[in-house]
Amino acid sequence: MKNKAFYIILLIFLYQLSVLHAQDDTFEVIVNINENNENKTIKGECSIWYGERENDGVLMKPFIVCEGFDPLGMQDADLVRRQVDEPFDFVDNLIWDYNYDVIILDLDKNTMEIEKNAELFIKLIETINLELEENGSINRIDALGVSMGGLIIKYALAKMEHEGEDHRVEHYVSFDSPHLGANVPLGLQQMLDTYLGSLLSLAEVNSVLNNRVTHLVHK
Repeated sequence: MKNKAFYIILLIFLYQLSVLHAQDDTFEVIVNINENNENKTIKGECSIWYGERENDGVLMKPFIVCEGFDPLGMQDADLVRRQVDEPFDFVDNLIWDYNYDVIILDLDKNTMEIEKNAELFIKLIETINLELEENGSINRIDALGVSMGGLIIKYALAKMEHEGEDHRVEHYVSFDSPHLGANVPLGLQQMLDTYLGSLLSLAEVNSVLNNRVTHLVHK
């Protein structure tokens, strides 16, 4: 009987935990660019966790997180949130203690050039600023870029400032972003070039790399 009660309490706790961490809303950001006289569409999915306040469900105090380098497309908004959240419950504190509306941008084409994904981030900034105005909010935007996401945000903000557009971003933070470039061993670059030149997919290249690492570990 005691074991049954324990499992019931555990199930209730897990249910509440899942509800707590489930995003409140999602929306898609789309921008069209012209490349070599060819129109291309760039997409990104945004997941929102609204801050805990009386007007719950209304965007009032945005905190944007842009995901980092994800060549295999294995990350989603929940995974990015867990990466940023650990080990100090950073996102939870933003939502529960500071009433931020946390927005995580999941890039559709993560391997695309930083300049092009920056156009997507600019579109997101413009969309959020328009909604803030419609909701009567005077709050500005805070933004955090993870890894390559930090470079995307920096490029987007610099371009908007250069073109005289007010992005209304008050704080920008980059986390583990290679501002001075990333050093990749020449041997690894050559191997990737060889496999990609043989028309192998990124997933197949990743499989080859994993197999090589496993072989070395167990050798």
